[in-house]
Amino acid sequence: MSQPTEIDSVPPELPRLRILHLLLWMVAVSVVMTAYSGLFQDSQDWTILSGIEFLTTTIPQTIALATLALGVFWRIKGANFFDEVGHYLLIVASANLIGTITSQMVVTSFSFEEKSFTNSWAYIFLIGAAIWPFAVGVVLLLNGKKAADTESWRLFCKVVGIMYLMSPLLFIIPFVYVLYGSAGDGSLIGIFVMLVSLGIQILWGLLCVVAVREDLASHWQRHWTHWCGVIVWLVVTVSNFVLSIYGNLAKFLIS
Repeated sequence: MSQPTEIDSVPPELPRLRILHLLLWMVAVSVVMTAYSGLFQDSQDWTILSGIEFLTTTIPQTIALATLALGVFWRIKGANFFDEVGHYLLIVASANLIGTITSQMVVTSFSFEEKSFTNSWAYIFLIGAAIWPFAVGVVLLLNGKKAADTESWRLFCKVVGIMYLMSPLLFIIPFVYVLYGSAGDGSLIGIFVMLVSLGIQILWGLLCVVAVREDLASHWQRHWTHWCGVIVWLVVTVSNFVLSIYGNLAKFLIS
């Protein structure tokens, strides 16, 4: 039996961006749009702000999820997919999409009058909503940081990973205050969570921009899937920052 040569052991390259990949994105977005139209068909909760959030957050995260599915398929075929930071940002975006859906299920099944959940399965989603950011933080700290090949990307993975490990507190603390705090405490903790979230988004955006700037200045050759993850990350981060300010400002003016 002949021994494998060096050429035989080289993993296949990741495919270039093709029309087939764009069609996959369109299919994934169509599925999500259909699901959302069914959920909000008779709902009064859908507003212009909800539509903007869907366009600037949900659709990019859906594209990230579809690209991640392609990457997993290529990895099974032997390609080196999870070797760039952008690939792990695809995981983060996909986890955020699933986490948002899970968190929404928790919120809609919580009765603020009775201070309890209306469905027993909501406790499972509550645990999941608290655990998934921790899992994302671990992935970024262990694998994302290992894939980072510049100091800027290593710093990015380290800071973002640590913040994701701590982020479940931003989800759990409001529920603790609702259950055991006074009415005034709820508004104060809401302001605190908002300010912390805005600060985190600013830091995340700046770290990512610095890393991208270093890549462009050093003429690093990156695969399009890496840039897909980076672009989705920046779009969603900027969108969350702007919509958070606009939404809270609108509530302040109305009140």
